[in-house]
Amino acid sequence: MMEASVPLSGQVALVTGGSSGIGKACAVAMAEAGATVVVNHRPPSRDKAAEVVDRIRANGGKAIAIGADVSDEDQVRGMFAQAIDAEGTVHILVNNAGIQRDADFLNMTLENWRLVLDVNLTGQFICAKEAVREFLRRGIDKTVSKAAGKIICMSSVHQVIPWAHHVNYAASREPVHGELGAGNGAAQDPHQRDRPRRDPNQHQPFRLEKPRGSREAAGT
Repeated sequence: MMEASVPLSGQVALVTGGSSGIGKACAVAMAEAGATVVVNHRPPSRDKAAEVVDRIRANGGKAIAIGADVSDEDQVRGMFAQAIDAEGTVHILVNNAGIQRDADFLNMTLENWRLVLDVNLTGQFICAKEAVREFLRRGIDKTVSKAAGKIICMSSVHQVIPWAHHVNYAASREPVHGELGAGNGAAQDPHQRDRPRRDPNQHQPFRLEKPRGSREAAGT
């Protein structure tokens, strides 16, 4: 019987953008709940990711850091391969990585529009797809969890609350809620033939206070 204080014991959680902000908080919380944590980060954030890993280990948890750009499919595949090689599998994906490139509407460059959507939106799709591949490969281990895997996708209140100078960020976050809806269909695909169908949980976004002055408040 799993102890209530460590409900994620025996599970491996991969947190994208886990070196700061919400991602860091998720990584620490997952470790406190008993999970082994893979802290994903962009290469420039290696030192911050190492600090998160050190904090988790100092508290008696297990963690490693893996650098990868979530908008690059090859890097994401490499990240999952490295995580699986090190920890055996991945049970939980926290799709958190996000960036901001702010400008007023008329001065927003196409490059920064595409960059933010590539990381914040397409990155979630790429990571979710690789996570599902691993869930299906491993299957369900009822001694660890009743589910083959779990995916948590971070969105933002700015899918509904207007935010000046952040049109690219708002545009990248609003579809995530729709992506969660699409996730209902994605969750059904592997189960069509001989498994019961289950809908993923969805929760409306809410506001969190985050450190000011960071253009990458969601964690990278």
